[in-house]
Amino acid sequence: MKKKGVMALLLSASLCACGGSKTAEGTSEAAGESSEAETSNTLSEGTPVPGGSVVYGMTQDLASLDPHVDTDAGTRDVVFNLYEGLVKPTSDGGFIPAVASDYTISDDAKTYTFTLRDGVTFHDGTPVTIEDVKYSIDRYAEIQGESSAFSSLVDSVEVQDDKTLVVNLKESYSEFLPMMTIAIIPKSNEDPAGNPIGTGPFKYVSYTPGQNLELEKYDGYWQEGVPSLDSVEFKFIADVDTAFVELQAGTIDILKYLTAAQAETLGDEELTQRILALREPYKTPCRLMLLEQHTAVEAARLCGRPQKTVEAQVYRAKKMLAAQLRASGAEAPQKPERRNQNG
Repeated sequence: MKKKGVMALLLSASLCACGGSKTAEGTSEAAGESSEAETSNTLSEGTPVPGGSVVYGMTQDLASLDPHVDTDAGTRDVVFNLYEGLVKPTSDGGFIPAVASDYTISDDAKTYTFTLRDGVTFHDGTPVTIEDVKYSIDRYAEIQGESSAFSSLVDSVEVQDDKTLVVNLKESYSEFLPMMTIAIIPKSNEDPAGNPIGTGPFKYVSYTPGQNLELEKYDGYWQEGVPSLDSVEFKFIADVDTAFVELQAGTIDILKYLTAAQAETLGDEELTQRILALREPYKTPCRLMLLEQHTAVEAARLCGRPQKTVEAQVYRAKKMLAAQLRASGAEAPQKPERRNQNG
């Protein structure tokens, strides 16, 4: 059974985490998030091969490269490669330190204290400072507005010293930590949309509206061995049928969304059934986003859950589905040899 459609769906959030790598089979995959003890999220049994590139097909252009502006889920998948927050999501739906090296939460869950990680630099080579962190959070709050969920929760953001930031909440909120994925950007950058500079595993190369966005590996990334890929191209193909033809032809490696008919063409009946068999709280957001192609905003509204919660649940479910398919012997798709520069 061909599994290219399976991979297309399960990989749709992979690059946004930490970049990716080529397996021996030639399938693009995420290098995976890791804590201090590095872990790897693989969708096949291949051994990662450093180098190479991936072309990621998208059926809509980017809304903005400014990470603090509300955008669609597809745009967020892209900007997560460029930017990181104090914490980042893990494959099991949790969160681990990123730009922060660690954090503590008070007993009443109203005070969150973050310690800045040593050695983190922006893509222009300048070190990240605690003032950059505070500026980024304040800027996000200002753009989102006083009526936003974030602003309604946060009482104050205080710099304790050159390594420590304290966020005080107005009341205890168990879902607050995911909000600290707010992208950290340089205080000196006056145009984040036109000149994206972050701390993520990939850095900005070029953007041609309606055509593509090109990113390349950031050699100064704080996490050793990540990313494995040398470059990623996000290719915008407005017509979903044309995008599907390119996926089949191998001119793109990943396609974020497939129609039910396209998935069936690729032999993805098993994936559809596994999605519908998921337990809650994963089944409903996965059905809405993976099968019915709703955006995260729409799915959150339909589920009656916070958007970041929905995104985390879908992300975790994708990893569970990938593990199930791997255990059942599902094969990864073959990719053109030309994309494996070391093969």
